[in-house]
Amino acid sequence: MTRLTSASLATLTDLAACARPTTLHLWSLARVQVRLGPSWTMRGEDGVAVMCGGYIFRDRETCEGWFMAAPSARRHMLEIVRFIRLTGIPAPYRRAIVFASTPEGRRIALACGYRAMGYRQDGMEVLEWAV
Repeated sequence: MTRLTSASLATLTDLAACARPTTLHLWSLARVQVRLGPSWTMRGEDGVAVMCGGYIFRDRETCEGWFMAAPSARRHMLEIVRFIRLTGIPAPYRRAIVFASTPEGRRIALACGYRAMGYRQDGMEVLEWAV
């Protein structure tokens, strides 16, 4: 298995590499999210983004996590989950929430340490990670 490298500040090119299997709505949302807080990209040996993620600041205690993965991320999920868990919630925040719209997204969030909180009116599941 190849090792991934990480870099801060995901770019629109990184998002585009990960967005191929997603909807136009999620692509549009990610283009905004990447500018609203710290972000990261993990790249394969070829330099192409395998995943992008980051945090949006909501209030003084809470940030919102986001994540977008290319199909090739399947082969690297353990490494990606470890990276997310080690990165943790950015200071000074004590709580992060994520919204999962797919069973895969839910599994990744749970593996990263988030716990289920409930559902929004639009059907997306809300998960929380608190320090």
